[in-house]
Formats: sequence, structure tokens, C-alpha cells
Amino acid sequence: MQMDSYANQIQTNNNYEFSIQAFLDIVEIYFSEKELQNTKKSNTQIQQINKESKEREQIQISICQVNSQGIQSDSYQTITHFHSKNSNIMKNILKSFQRYIENEEDEKQKQFFCYLSKVSYGHSQLCKILKFSLKTEGKRWNMKAKNLVEKSKIKPLFEYYLTNINKLWLDNSKVSNKNEHQIIIQQLLKQIQNPEDCCKIRYYKKNKSIIKSN
Repeated sequence: MQMDSYANQIQTNNNYEFSIQAFLDIVEIYFSEKELQNTKKSNTQIQQINKESKEREQIQISICQVNSQGIQSDSYQTITHFHSKNSNIMKNILKSFQRYIENEEDEKQKQFFCYLSKVSYGHSQLCKILKFSLKTEGKRWNMKAKNLVEKSKIKPLFEYYLTNINKLWLDNSKVSNKNEHQIIIQQLLKQIQNPEDCCKIRYYKKNKSIIKSN
């Protein structure tokens, strides 16, 4: 009888230990699965973060490209407008010079023009030389100006006109951008007076520089 009771006690203890172990196993499995889920969730979050980071980076790159293109486009338009305007200024200066010489009526002044230009056949011949020069020397106005300040025999006469251009034309002209005209005039004078170490007039294709400093 006592042996049976002892055996039952052992069986009860074994069952109790088994139950505890089973519970512990279940708990361990639960937390293992929970940890696995958390790990998967963490990996998913990391992937999502990486994805979002790449998307943001791509957006930033796209924005930079758009901005860069926009800046380049704006710069190109600004430069094009600037040199186009300078070409018109050069045209205004040369045309005013031509009108001034051709429309002169005072005989002494005509003789003075011929003296500066070393033209011995009179004022009418001087006007023909000037007209021919402006018509044939280059297709663009900056090319024509380049010839006047570098090669033409009329250069001394052109220098005289530029030196006195304010009272002879610019002050009473209808142009609105007189300051910009003054800048070009001073550059032309510097090129005539100091051809080796001052600005140089260069002729380029359309939309490129008219006057360029060394």
C-alpha cells in the first residue's frame, strides 16, 4: 500500500514537471516566434526606409537636374539677350557716325574730315569710302566696327567722332539705354588708343561675344 502511494507521488511529480516543461517549451516557442516576427518586421522596416531613402535621393537628383537645366536656360537667354542688345548698340553707333559724316554741310568741317582720313579727293569720296566700308566689311556690326578701329584709314575720323559723340549725337538721341552705349563707346576708344593691351573687338557667330576683354 505504501509502495503504491509512493509510486503515485512519483507519477504526480513527473506529470507536474512535464507540465512545467511543456509550459516552458510553449513560452520559448512563443517568444521565439515573436522574435522572428519582430526580426522580419524590422527587416521590412529597414527595407522600407531604404526604399524611401532611395526615392528621396532620386527626387533630389531630379530636382537638381531640373534646376540646373533651368539655370542654364535662364543664363543662355540672358547672354543671348545681352549680346543681341550690344549688336544693336554697335549698329546705332556706326549708323550715327555715317549720318554725321554724310550730312555735314560746313566746308571747313568737311575738309577736316578729309584731313583726318587722309582722303585727297574731297568729302564726297570720303562718304563713298565710308559707305563701302560699312557695306562690305563683315556681315555683322561688330565686324564692321572691328575693321574701323583696327584697319580702316577712317580710324582717326572715327576716333574723333567717338570722343565727341555725346554732343554730336548721343545726348540728343532717342535711345533709352545711353549708359550701355557709353560702355561700348569707351571700349571702342580704348581699342583705338591702346590696341595691344586693352579690350579687343572680335567677331563671332550669333549669340556670342561682341567685345571681350583680355
